[in-house]
Amino acid sequence: MDKKLLRKALVAGGLLFFLNIVFIYIDLYWIIPWLDIPMHYLGGMLVACIPLYFAFPKHKLYARRAAVILSVLSISIIWEWYESVLGFSKPLALSLYDTVIDTGAALLGGVSAYLALTKK
Repeated sequence: MDKKLLRKALVAGGLLFFLNIVFIYIDLYWIIPWLDIPMHYLGGMLVACIPLYFAFPKHKLYARRAAVILSVLSISIIWEWYESVLGFSKPLALSLYDTVIDTGAALLGGVSAYLALTKK
């Protein structure tokens, strides 16, 4: 990943963060319940850029794959915990379902970014 692409990823991350704040402020996540799924997908794409750019740009293929998956899983789980601490989560049964869907969307986004950025 080159520096130009990294700058674009950082701008996209800032935009994603800003949209998240706006969506929370105007209760859009509660008006459109599925809206968090594309946000988690995009977040997974952005998180995948971190190990691809900083930690493992020239390492072996399996190391980059593992770094992307572990990074996306870690950040996704931390984000779900953050949502529950702030009181954004649903009752326990729905919350577990939501966590699995959100984590899956983030992993799908991370794998998509990995495939798009590492193809030769």
